[in-house]
This record gives sequence, structure tokens and C-alpha cells, in this order.
Amino acid sequence: MFFLPASESRREQSKIVFTKVAESLGHTVLGWRMVPTDNSGLGKSALQIEPVIEQVFFTPTPRSKADFEQQMYILRGVSMVVAIRAALNLQHGGVRDFYICSLSSRTVVYKGQLKPNQLKEYYYADLGTERFTSYMALIHSRFSTNTFPSWDRAQPMRVLGHNGEINTLRGNVN
Repeated sequence: MFFLPASESRREQSKIVFTKVAESLGHTVLGWRMVPTDNSGLGKSALQIEPVIEQVFFTPTPRSKADFEQQMYILRGVSMVVAIRAALNLQHGGVRDFYICSLSSRTVVYKGQLKPNQLKEYYYADLGTERFTSYMALIHSRFSTNTFPSWDRAQPMRVLGHNGEINTLRGNVN
């Protein structure tokens, strides 16, 4: 699940760079899917910075599932941190219009600058279809309080949902 730039040229550039990085790791991108959304109930600030949301699909690989997941982790990190940020001239504190919510064959992260009831009720049409099934769902509804809210900072994060107040080793252990 990707948050892509609203600008078509920046969006296409993001996808081209991501595809090149994927190919350099031995993956073939089959295509991209525009995720159907309904933004009619978004607040003004969320609507102003709403990203284009798409999914990417790869050809199967001969790797084991664990190896594939590790490759997706590496691909997400390399493309996020290095290639796409450089190609789009994304600097610390600048426009953050490219974000990989999830890149996995096992999990999909649906998130946004939304209220919990907006997630399924109308924003993400996928979640309301009978064909969509899941063994588990996690919802976290707290917005950031010490930073300005944004789509990429919305909960849950890629791996877990938390309130951002885990500041110490002791806090993590507890």
C-alpha cells in the first residue's frame, strides 16, 4: 500500500524509480492498482494533503516466503530512504508525498488521516466488500499530539500501533 504524490509527474517518477529499485533486487513489477477511496467525508486539512493511494504487484519468485518478506523489507527501505527521496528531492522537513504503508505478501496496512468509523464505512471501499477477508484487524485511533497530523504519521505504523510514547528501554520492556 503506497501513498503517492498528488502530482501526476511526481507520482509517475516515484513509480519508475521504485520499479527500477525492485528490478535491481530481482523482482518484476506486474502493475499498479489504484485503491478505490471516497474522500467526501474528509476534513479540510486531511483533504488538502490527501495522497493518491495505490498497490503494487510483483511476479512470483522462487524464493521462500521468509526470503521474499525479507526482500520486501529491504526494497521498502532502499526505495523509501534512498532512491525515491533523492529522485523527488525530498529533504528532511520538506514535502512528504511518498510513503510505503506496507509492502508484504502477508499484510496490508490501510491507514489515513481518518476517524476509525471512516476507515471501513466509506473511505476504503475494499474493506466493505464481501470478497475481502482477514484473520485479524488492528485499529488505532489516536492522532499525533506533538507533531502536525499527516497521512504517513497516522496509526497503525507498518508493524504495530502505539501512541508514540515509548521513550525508554524500560517502557519497551514493560
